[in-house]
Amino acid sequence: WASIGAAARQKVSFKGIGAIEPEEGLAILEKLMSESVTQVGVIPIDWSEFPAISPFFADFSRKSSQHKFDLLEQLKSKRPHERQAFLVAYLQTEISKVLGLPTGQYPHPEQGFFELGMDSLMSIELRNRLEANLGQGIPATAIFQYPTIKALAQYIIEKNYQLEATSVKPQVPTEIKDSLIRELEELEALLGGEP
Repeated sequence: WASIGAAARQKVSFKGIGAIEPEEGLAILEKLMSESVTQVGVIPIDWSEFPAISPFFADFSRKSSQHKFDLLEQLKSKRPHERQAFLVAYLQTEISKVLGLPTGQYPHPEQGFFELGMDSLMSIELRNRLEANLGQGIPATAIFQYPTIKALAQYIIEKNYQLEATSVKPQVPTEIKDSLIRELEELEALLGGEP
């Protein structure tokens, strides 16, 4: 049931198993009591997450994996200066899911993962989600070495694009730069300073 407590919910939900709200559970129980079945299990399951427990369930997730989010393709479609913001927003969403935060509540990009309440199991879940969406391995230590959303986003960008998103500087053409220098010198002369 959904009201069994946050700790129990986190242990189950990271495996792809959801919880039933009490009202929904009572309605299902009432219906099942009028049936002649001996054993029944009513469990909301996210089949895209559940196969991690057993290969037996892999067939159930094929349909959902066809619509897999390709993070690298999305990043490639962005301009270099847009990648950091895009990746930060993506990581905020994924970390919110891992932490079981309410929909629409996102952690601050500079707040530490463990300060947010992430434990080692959750960090593994986050790494698995990233690996699935990036289509590449992430070192087991990455979440510990880059312990904020901003730092992890920067690491992923540097790893895949060999650049620093925050240090990319636009190139100013020489003629414009020379023109600006002349204007600054003229302004300085007008203000009484020496060029």
